[in-house]
Amino acid sequence: MSIVDESSFIPIEQKVEEEEQKVEENTIKLEEQKVEEEEQKVEEEEQKVEEEEQKVEEEQKVEVEEQKDEVKEQKIEVEEQKVEENTTKLEEKIVAVEINIIEESLNTIISSIIKSYNEKKEELFTIYFNKICIQVNKDTIDITQKIIENTPSVLNDIEKSFIEVIKDNKIDTNDIPQFILILQILYERIFNLKDLPLSPVKRAELCSNILKFVVHVLVEERKIINDENKNVFLTQLDKLIDSCVSLLYFSHILEPPKVCCAIM
Repeated sequence: MSIVDESSFIPIEQKVEEEEQKVEENTIKLEEQKVEEEEQKVEEEEQKVEEEEQKVEEEQKVEVEEQKDEVKEQKIEVEEQKVEENTTKLEEKIVAVEINIIEESLNTIISSIIKSYNEKKEELFTIYFNKICIQVNKDTIDITQKIIENTPSVLNDIEKSFIEVIKDNKIDTNDIPQFILILQILYERIFNLKDLPLSPVKRAELCSNILKFVVHVLVEERKIINDENKNVFLTQLDKLIDSCVSLLYFSHILEPPKVCCAIM
């Protein structure tokens, strides 16, 4: 009969303990795996939510841009309507053009007006401004003077263009491109005055005021229209200029020029 070595047997308690430890380890692993899977699901859900939010935000942006475009188109339509109405009113106001050939250039005339203004000869320029049916502020005077100093030919070119506009004894929608060209040239000259940082809105306003000033002087000095029709004509012409400026502004045509183009 053989003798069994009792030391080779593992006690039952130890086996049970080892089994329990294995079970516990497996349970922990399963729990960790579940937690990891849950975290992954949460992360995926968060990503989906983020994508949805981004999609909604992009859709809202598109909607806002579409609304802005719609508003801009409505404004342009209104301005085009104003231009058409103003030109219709002007058609019957212009008489046959008989330009008086005088020695003084438009530059000389306007420079003389500016000089009186700068020398504070209030009585002289007040009487003259009343005569030409316009009140001119200091900004308009100063910028006009700078334009004359930097590009003396601009005013004479404006005069030629204006005479070209009314040579058929009327102003109608066919003349709008010529007014827009004049305004763009003025805008460019103001933009090129680097010592005067101005907003696009302010530049557009100055374009309107300067063109009105120059045209009112032209009408008076060149006797373009009979005195009895002058006030009504100038009022309608001012409205037309305002409408052209608004139309240009809303159409984003009055933007800083990339290069300096030749004048007319």
